[in-house]
Amino acid sequence: MLNYLLEVNAVWLVLWGLYALLLRQSTFFGISRFYLLCSFGVGLLFPLVEWPMGDWKSQYIPIPWEEINWLPLVEIGGTHAIQSDTVANSALGFSVWPIVGGMYVLGILLALSRLVYGLIQLRRLWRSSEKQYFHAYCRVLTDRPHTPFSFFNYLFWSKQIQYSAEETQQIIQHEMQHIQKRHSWDLLFATFVQAFFWFSPFAYLLGRSLRVVHEYQADAAVLKYYKKKQYGQLLLRQSMSGPSIALAHYFFQSQLKQRLIMMTKTKSPGRFLLRYALALPALLGLAILFSSAKIPAVPSLGAFFLEAGTDRPALFAGCENTVDAQEANNCSKQKLMEHIIKYLKYPEAAKKAGIEGKVLVELIISAAGKVTDIKVVQGLGYGCDEAAVAVLEQMPDWIPAQKDGKAVASKMTLPFQFKLTNEGADSDTKAESADDVFKVVDQMPRFPGCEGQNLPEAELLSCSQMQMLQYIYQNIKYPEDARNAGAEGVCVASFVVEKDGSVSDVKIARSVFPSIDEMVLKLVASMNHMEEKWIPGQNGGATVRVQFNLPVKFKLDSGSTEEKQAPKLENTLALKDFSASPNPTSGVLRLRFQAQEGPLSVQILDVAGKMVMDWTSSDFFGYYDEQIDLSGAASGVLIVRISQNGLVFTEKVTLQKGN
Repeated sequence: MLNYLLEVNAVWLVLWGLYALLLRQSTFFGISRFYLLCSFGVGLLFPLVEWPMGDWKSQYIPIPWEEINWLPLVEIGGTHAIQSDTVANSALGFSVWPIVGGMYVLGILLALSRLVYGLIQLRRLWRSSEKQYFHAYCRVLTDRPHTPFSFFNYLFWSKQIQYSAEETQQIIQHEMQHIQKRHSWDLLFATFVQAFFWFSPFAYLLGRSLRVVHEYQADAAVLKYYKKKQYGQLLLRQSMSGPSIALAHYFFQSQLKQRLIMMTKTKSPGRFLLRYALALPALLGLAILFSSAKIPAVPSLGAFFLEAGTDRPALFAGCENTVDAQEANNCSKQKLMEHIIKYLKYPEAAKKAGIEGKVLVELIISAAGKVTDIKVVQGLGYGCDEAAVAVLEQMPDWIPAQKDGKAVASKMTLPFQFKLTNEGADSDTKAESADDVFKVVDQMPRFPGCEGQNLPEAELLSCSQMQMLQYIYQNIKYPEDARNAGAEGVCVASFVVEKDGSVSDVKIARSVFPSIDEMVLKLVASMNHMEEKWIPGQNGGATVRVQFNLPVKFKLDSGSTEEKQAPKLENTLALKDFSASPNPTSGVLRLRFQAQEGPLSVQILDVAGKMVMDWTSSDFFGYYDEQIDLSGAASGVLIVRISQNGLVFTEKVTLQKGN
């Protein structure tokens, strides 16, 4: 809800800002009125639309490696794979939201009360006054002194203020424009919106601008029959404050200076209409911004286990002897998952009622390692809340978090996903069988070719991925019929790495073109004929079956034949604003991108796998922008390889040296 309110205000800010800067002086009053009304509506509806991602996001396909760093989400009655999910609210937020929500509702009630009070005022004035009915409107002659004003088809006129015959005609002509153009409907709509967005200054700015445009329209109609000087003198002579009824159109308004300026303004040229079209690129920019904001973030394990301000997170019992911080987090995560899977049961009441959903539970790991202050911050009912709490109450003591070498308390929020399987409510949690296919395990399968190099685990995984990359480039070509047909796209093959390292269950998860699909299937199947098989995955000390998705991007370009022969691997590490330019380059390459903070490495290799550049940072701050000298490399295709947290991004660049 909060995101929606913020996005509505962002749209109103952009649209009203565009109007105030470029459109306010336009004499196309009807179009300005339409623009302002649409601004209200677009602001309300725009954030509700699921906008497609930008280009780099639309082509991004999640690979199983990616899931390692996502928060654990236990599915009861389904698979036990760790799935991506972001805990949107911290525990502190929940204590504040009831107060904020109460203030919001109170503001709405006060705003609506003002609206109702205004309507009651109008009704009382109407009932106590004399009525004169005409063809197009009803004149309400009141005994109270006030300036003339209209509301729908009622024109309220004070008997105590006298005007000349000509002035009377001018005022009636003005108010008739409000009545005929149904301006009161605009104000009623704007007032309701302002009531529900009483905290938004942009709702009031749009409403005020709409009122001014109404006056411009009415003034323009009068000036077709009367001189500007004569009409302007009437406005100046009779300007005074009227009764504060929010929904009424008064003849004499506080925007008098603006009206007088607009009355003398030359009519806007036709090309001025192009300015209104600027709203389209502005909305496109907002769509990109909103779609980027709605992409679920990939929280690190530290964000899950580590309380802000601590030097070391709390660790599950049995993980205290792990030296590496990342491995310690992985160990705690795995043991916590095993504990939850072992003890969490699907409540019978929830099964029978077909209840599915999420339970968020907050807890404190005390300085003594005790699990305390267990609290459900988002419940589901039907026994699910109690089942989640019961699991946490059965947890052993933790190794407490540390700050400055001392044990300290830390806070944790755990999500529990209750989901029924296809078998229905009779399904329950069960241990993994020997034939289960995993998506995430302790040690992912590795492509062969690096096992004898005695590398650390992180470098071993990177080497394995590079070996697979080279294998694909060497064994796949762009099918000629697909090239001739102009077929492009990302073909995704799904397969399982068996316990003996062989590849099975090879199938196309996303099809592009028959010959392309066949090429990718043959590529994956050929892995069973390699001299060395995959190194199988490990989970809990046991060898297990693991599923992979391999995306291969086929893209036609105008480059060399060598480049056309090798389709481009789809990126598995999501980067923002990636740029490698110029491409082709004669020797210097500017590489730019944004990624998550944390350890990251950048490598450039030739197609034979020879390292051209190798840069690694243990505390990458999120933005990379460097000029890279490639003068020492041989001309040809080079591969830019960026790796972080087990994920890899690859891009080809061409080095073309001069003679």
